[in-house]
Amino acid sequence: MRNRGDYPCGTLIMAGISGTSLNDETRDIILNHGVSNFIIFRRNAAEGPVTLKKLTDDLKNACSDAGLPCPIISIDQEGGTVQRLGPPLWEALPSAHEAGGSEDPGQAVDDLAAKTADMLKICGINMNMAPVLDIAGPAAQGVLKGRCFGNSAEAVSASGIRYIRTLQSQSIAAVAKHFPGIGMVGEDPHLKRPVVGEQTDKVLKNTEPFRQAIEAGVSSIMTSHVIFTALDPDLPASFSPAIATDLLRHDLGFQGVLITDDLEMGGITGYGSVAQAALKAFLAGHDMLLVCHRHERIKAVVQEIQDACKDGRISRERLETSLERMENLRKRFCS
Repeated sequence: MRNRGDYPCGTLIMAGISGTSLNDETRDIILNHGVSNFIIFRRNAAEGPVTLKKLTDDLKNACSDAGLPCPIISIDQEGGTVQRLGPPLWEALPSAHEAGGSEDPGQAVDDLAAKTADMLKICGINMNMAPVLDIAGPAAQGVLKGRCFGNSAEAVSASGIRYIRTLQSQSIAAVAKHFPGIGMVGEDPHLKRPVVGEQTDKVLKNTEPFRQAIEAGVSSIMTSHVIFTALDPDLPASFSPAIATDLLRHDLGFQGVLITDDLEMGGITGYGSVAQAALKAFLAGHDMLLVCHRHERIKAVVQEIQDACKDGRISRERLETSLERMENLRKRFCS
């Protein structure tokens, strides 16, 4: 295996792949572009647990054969409307709203996280893009419908901490999302780039569940493609050093892996190329760059990051910082 400093920039990419088995397209991004992290969708799980486990094993073996680090393999398995592994091939999971609003929310959240961890371990998956730590607001009637634990910072924090601790105790990395909190959003960032114009104190109040998640040891956090004018008048959280570095890293003390939301969402692609967006996100403070669909875009992102490292737009120190965070994540959750 290469020394960490020799890893290709592809180790910073998390890629979506096609099909239910390891195909030539995926082999290409592993062997020729150094991609070694993957996200699983329904399209990859259509043939059930046995076939999905074969796929994740093959991804791990292909990375090993290529001299790449153990891959982080993730999935969006929140429960409710967002579960890539669902009926009839897998047990239906309740939503965060159902668990957080139950008669015994603590036990319900523990059960949800434990069942999720068991499901993912069987399939060879070591990261879950959950929990959602947004506080239910206008977005709870749209993009976040059923996905929030509650409508107060206290309720979301309490459930979020339990979910994170239970999930990570079973060796599945948790990803708290969508920093700094998109409960106030009215439009869907999958389609366009929303703008939140609320005052600073209200925006910061929505970061409280993330602060508590950091104290609870959450491994990773995902930002949003939303502009919060009180924090940065021009840039979405995905591109904003003021949000990703100053607020999250410095003020809240987060030292784990910071992940972008999918860089192929309309909130990004409507404003420039995915490769340019990935570079902006990395320079803002992200460690892992999520590209969920088109392989030509995945390869373009790898090339853009490599070029930026060569010409000095990305310093060696900045690159090493993210590689070290990624390595720590793998040590904790890859086996």
